[in-house]
Amino acid sequence: MVLSAAGLILAGAGVAYAAGAAIRARIDLAALAMGWPAALRLFMRVLVGSASTAVFAVLMTLARVVMLTSTWPSRSYLLAVAANLAFAWLIIRLITSVIRNEFIVRLVSLSAWLVAALSILGQLDPTIEALDSVSVVLEVCG
Repeated sequence: MVLSAAGLILAGAGVAYAAGAAIRARIDLAALAMGWPAALRLFMRVLVGSASTAVFAVLMTLARVVMLTSTWPSRSYLLAVAANLAFAWLIIRLITSVIRNEFIVRLVSLSAWLVAALSILGQLDPTIEALDSVSVVLEVCG
């Protein structure tokens, strides 16, 4: 069943890539966002640029819902992980779009992605405990 989920993830990635390319080709941001505030134009540019990630997240969520209704919930675990990671990446990308320094953007994105991935996989607390055991103290708010 891992192969079927992996196949769905690969197929979803291909469809999302094609859909993202089609969206980017069809949307003229200059005409669409003319007269909008600069922050909103920037947000829209990042959203259109991340269209393939958004499409992938939606496709994986839909595939998971279909699998949940037709088979055991455990068989859709990889789809849930893929969808959650895609949504996390999309949110991180949108939030970091307001930062102007490219180094800081990469640093914040990598850190947020690492925390999100560990949290989604259920490994955040064991990782914090392992780092604490070697005197590396990390505190996660929330």
